[in-house]
Amino acid sequence: MITPEEYSLLLTDEVRRAVAAARGRDPLEVALDRTVPHARLVATQVKYLARAAQKLPSYAAAQCILPPLAFEQASSEACAAHKEPAGDAALDLTCGLGVDALALGRRFRRVVALERDPVLAAVAARNLRLLGAANVEVVCASAEEYLAQEGLRFDWIYADPDRRS
Repeated sequence: MITPEEYSLLLTDEVRRAVAAARGRDPLEVALDRTVPHARLVATQVKYLARAAQKLPSYAAAQCILPPLAFEQASSEACAAHKEPAGDAALDLTCGLGVDALALGRRFRRVVALERDPVLAAVAARNLRLLGAANVEVVCASAEEYLAQEGLRFDWIYADPDRRS
């Protein structure tokens, strides 16, 4: 995961420009380049944006923020696109980067995506805005906490939890 401080840096114009300028370069070369501000952080984004060209092409094209662990765990956009349910409202219990929520947002009028990590929730919300998913709301809460509310109604509830821990 990325820290709140790293996330804040990734939002700055300086770092965003550095990532854009370094795309296509060898990430190790970027990490060692003393002229690149926050070189390690920029190199990590360059590495994952290059990998995203195949797995998450929309995310790569929009230069989304890609935390390494969340990227590794994320469904590919191609896999997420194969989800067939449709309806009024969907609930994604395990948002992560929001790849599945983005796909669900194309088939449902409204999607609520839960992410319990506050930094990853902020990353997912920002990325989904960049990708034009205005009908997807990211909520920073655990599934248990959110589902304790009364009056919730969803046509579809989706879960694809992290299987690495």
